[in-house]
This record gives sequence, structure tokens and C-alpha cells, in this order.
Amino acid sequence: MPRKKQKKRKQVRFRKVTFKLTSQQMKSLENFCIRRGTTPIKFIKKNLEPFLTQYRDVKPVPPPNHRQLTIFDQLLEAGEPTVKYH
Repeated sequence: MPRKKQKKRKQVRFRKVTFKLTSQQMKSLENFCIRRGTTPIKFIKKNLEPFLTQYRDVKPVPPPNHRQLTIFDQLLEAGEPTVKYH
């Protein structure tokens, strides 16, 4: 009896992120990682992970139109009571 072909697993896509550190910051990061027995990449990923999973399914709020009046926002920020019409 012939075996069934296994489905190909979907490839995980990675994105490259770069940022700059001063030489003192990099030296401090390397010393920290040596003392803790980890690598800088693992340390950064571990510390970013809670923030990245928290916003995984949240959709960004579109910015308001630049012509939108903000009079109501200013009233709410000032703590003014809202007017109710009967």
C-alpha cells in the first residue's frame, strides 16, 4: 500500500529589524549577556515577546481626518459635563 505524501509545512517568514546602540550600550549589553549566560539576540527577543504577543490581533486605529473638528475632544478633556437635550 503506497504511503500518502506529507503536506509541506508553511515556511516561517522572518523580518529583519535593525537599530543602533552606542559603544557603551553595546559593551554593557555584551557584559550582561556573558554574566547571564545568554546571547544579545535571545535577551532582546525574550524582553520584546510580551509586548509583541499582546498586540498581535489588535488593529490600528486610523488617524482622524485633518479637517475634523476637535471641539468635543477638548470639552471631554476639560472635564466639562456633557449636555443632554430632551
